[in-house]
Amino acid sequence: MAINFNIEDLKNLEKAEIEKLSNEDLTQIISYLNNRQIEKVGTMSLYDAILGYIDIKELLEENNIIENIQSESEKKLLMDNYKMLIKTVENIDEIKRKIDDTEYVRNLRISLNDLSNNLEPYIVEVSYVEEIVDYYLTKNLAEKEFKNESLDQGRLNKLIIDITSYVTEDIEDYYIFNEKISTIIEMLPFRITKERFFEIVESTLNRCLSNVSKTYIDYEIKSYKKAFNGAMESSYGIAYDDYFRRVQELKYEKLKEKDIDELSEISQKTKELYAEMEGLNFIIKNMGILTNKLMAVSLINSNIDNFEIDENILMIWKKYLKSDKSKSIELRKIIDKELSILQKDIFETNELLEKISYEAIDRPNLIDDKLNDELLLTKKILSYYNDLSFLSEDMLLYDEFDDIEIAEKNYLDEVLKNFTQYLNRNISTMTNLERKIRMRRLLSSMEFPFEKPEDFMDYIEISLDPRITSKEEILASMINLYYLMNMDELDEYED
Repeated sequence: MAINFNIEDLKNLEKAEIEKLSNEDLTQIISYLNNRQIEKVGTMSLYDAILGYIDIKELLEENNIIENIQSESEKKLLMDNYKMLIKTVENIDEIKRKIDDTEYVRNLRISLNDLSNNLEPYIVEVSYVEEIVDYYLTKNLAEKEFKNESLDQGRLNKLIIDITSYVTEDIEDYYIFNEKISTIIEMLPFRITKERFFEIVESTLNRCLSNVSKTYIDYEIKSYKKAFNGAMESSYGIAYDDYFRRVQELKYEKLKEKDIDELSEISQKTKELYAEMEGLNFIIKNMGILTNKLMAVSLINSNIDNFEIDENILMIWKKYLKSDKSKSIELRKIIDKELSILQKDIFETNELLEKISYEAIDRPNLIDDKLNDELLLTKKILSYYNDLSFLSEDMLLYDEFDDIEIAEKNYLDEVLKNFTQYLNRNISTMTNLERKIRMRRLLSSMEFPFEKPEDFMDYIEISLDPRITSKEEILASMINLYYLMNMDELDEYED
């Protein structure tokens, strides 16, 4: 059957007509639709790159955080990366004509990813200092504010009922339900034993990491380790020497001995340092996401070259580059409109591609090596284009459906045993308060750490047990919990 590759004609194909298509016609249609998709993604990537450029420029105009970096090695590396990235985007109309840009942009991405990964352990550690400072501040204030306030079992019972209602109202929504549990764990005093903690961690990870590959298991455990103790990362104390010094100074403050004014001053310093490092990491990640768009452009360009920037947009872009910054508003408006049109087109084409693919599934050996390579390239392109978290490349290109080699149970058991030993070694060197705060955060970061609802309720009851948690700490937690749940009782506890 002769096929005229017109998108409207293809949309009108009925199921019976698709079934009559020869294998050759079917593969040609799939190839045509696939290429049509990545053409649109190519144009969208060019537009996203322009918008990303403007965002980064405006962020650095508001606060030139790169210039403020005191660690000379990282400052130079980041500035070099920034200049290379900016120069590349400024010549955006030329990059799509080059076929040797992929490795250049990839190396730029890897360098930025390293800069972000090396910064994150300091953010982790200063966030723990901030949490410990807040604990002592809250404790001191609560001891004064709640000194004469009574706490009876009736109020505790009501709180537990209210928490239960708050959590279960979203039990059908997986993500919201999990987020609520995590937030409540983070807000409650941590009162379970070390042994129970290890038991929960192992059972949770055993459940969540079963039936996945070794690659995924290793990645998840590495992430949990960094979140638990950033100081154990290999880059800690080596990269960003100025941040290392400032974080360590805060970590060695004898917080327990400080009064409210001194704690408030340290809290301010801690929050400022945290905001500074988060701001820097935000810039780095934005630059990294911009490289994702350029990677998509380069990869698409290796296969097809008939995607373009609208001439009007290109003209306004060049005016913007010639110091006419007022054009940024006009650019955003026009590009947003174009992106909306392109997204709609991609959605419609994807629906058609799915309809055609249903027939392809029923035909064994339909997809030849050439088409398979095209589809794999598209998959890689979309991995970069859709990455808004700036993942490391190994996880960005990891596909659990491709990795059919599921880790054996004894491998997972050994990994979890080593992880528990790692946690135990770490907490043995910490103060009682520090280990509780770190253990609580790890628990709150896990996906449904309690197998049964009654386990979660037991956790709440233990946390709020007046025999092991002070009245003042319970009352302070109640205020925070009712604030979270947005209930009328908030005013009652604040009065």
